[in-house]
Amino acid sequence: MNMFARSQGVRIPEGQGAERGTPKTVSHVMPVEWFAVQWFDENGRSHEEISCRVGSTVYLAPNGEQWSAGLKRAAPWLTDHVNRELNSRKATVPEKDSVSVMEKSDAQDPSPAE
Repeated sequence: MNMFARSQGVRIPEGQGAERGTPKTVSHVMPVEWFAVQWFDENGRSHEEISCRVGSTVYLAPNGEQWSAGLKRAAPWLTDHVNRELNSRKATVPEKDSVSVMEKSDAQDPSPAE
């Protein structure tokens, strides 16, 4: 090794390391549900923080209590605008399904679904 050569750092060979995908594509999307939670630890100490759930996994930030304690209410005008915008995006559920899943079909396909 030449001690006067420029250092190259650690190089990760192709095919190892982080997962790769097609540029400018999305591989996964999952809704995140945020909520406020008060809980008691193994010593009975109370904790209050903002937490989230992704799928069935609940996450707590390492500094969640401090972060939550630092939150402040938004101005009334901003709250009104945000609530109005979010309420306008609510999905509507049809009163009647267009297809009945309870009706039997005359031709039952015994092959498994693909």
